[in-house]
Amino acid sequence: MAQISFVSGSSFFAQDERASKAGRFAASIISIKNDQGVEARLDGADVEVDHMSAVASTGLAAGVQALSSAASNTTEGISLLQTVEDGLSSIETRLAQLDALAEQAETASLSDLERAQLDTEFQSLLAEIDDIVATTQFNGTSVLAGNGSGGALQINYKVGTGSGAGDEIAVTISAAWVSDLSAGLSSASLQTAANATSAQALVVTAQTALGSIQGAVTGSLQAFAS
Repeated sequence: MAQISFVSGSSFFAQDERASKAGRFAASIISIKNDQGVEARLDGADVEVDHMSAVASTGLAAGVQALSSAASNTTEGISLLQTVEDGLSSIETRLAQLDALAEQAETASLSDLERAQLDTEFQSLLAEIDDIVATTQFNGTSVLAGNGSGGALQINYKVGTGSGAGDEIAVTISAAWVSDLSAGLSSASLQTAANATSAQALVVTAQTALGSIQGAVTGSLQAFAS
């Protein structure tokens, strides 16, 4: 299963101001050479920092950098999931149109020409769905196409500095190709009333599958915000 890993952080946005102040303080500390002291300001207070304090501050500087990187990557991770949502929403619209066409094509009194026109539109919408899957990308990755080996795309978000279960949020994005959403839908047609009935059932199956993918993505976004 393919993986894309992002380092992110819970409540990092709330700590933005604190991290900025700590960063300025750490910059003053890093400027110390030999055994000379330096004055720095943190939260409005003058602080005299000697050489030993500078040594002790190494961890602080590293922590500030980690917080800054995590905040940036958190934004990137949310953007990726929003890109996925937009693509899924476009597919949802096409599936609704397919359902309406199939229902219309079930009418036995349609002429061959009318049925052929409906089927042409039906096939066009199926092609559009696969095109959306192929072109919905984030940083060059097709995020709706699965892992390229028939499985789902696994995305891991690092939300803590440790290695425990609570330090990472994992989300799985299943492939949204027509053939993945509903087996047989890619070859369905509206050429007869019976075919249209079968096609509509396949569309309903695809809508249910798409809803599951959307639910998983929404859950990941909620976990990100918690």
